Amino acid sequence: MEYPDDMAAGVGLAPAFLPGNISIYRFVDIPLLSDLLFYILMYPAERFGLTNITKQSLGIAFSPDGNPPPEYMEQYWSFMLRRRHMKAGMSDQAFGGVMTDYVAAHYPNLRVPFVIVNGASDYNVPVEWAKQAEQILPRSKAVIIPNTGHELMFNKPDEILRAVDLAWQMADNKGMED
Repeated sequence: MEYPDDMAAGVGLAPAFLPGNISIYRFVDIPLLSDLLFYILMYPAERFGLTNITKQSLGIAFSPDGNPPPEYMEQYWSFMLRRRHMKAGMSDQAFGGVMTDYVAAHYPNLRVPFVIVNGASDYNVPVEWAKQAEQILPRSKAVIIPNTGHELMFNKPDEILRAVDLAWQMADNKGMED
């Protein structure tokens, strides 16, 4: 939105368009407490299999399409075992809505065509957000893919390519003129 002349069109894959925070994660902003919780509770519990947080969260993200690819699961798991990365992810969950609030105020000014793609069964980003974004963004189209969840790039790559084609077509046609 800061460089409107440098962008012809956009595609958002299950984007978190609307403000919202998970306030329980706000402890990550407390330096000593967040480190203690990570090293004493979170890391050992996840590392030694006492919890299945990573497996459960990816299971939800890939539902109802199936399971995540094993190599993705391994990479994601190792990422979550790094204190800095885990804290960054939680900080995004805890405070991301503040940034979304700021950006959302500028949505009506977005002049390029924008396609919002969401799985109809997405448990992470509600499909209603895609429909609301379509109402808020001046030149947009929500594409709801039936029988799929959040991990569109893994489960529906052809649908993503169709969305990119639609965005280009909208840009070529000066998409949904004002």
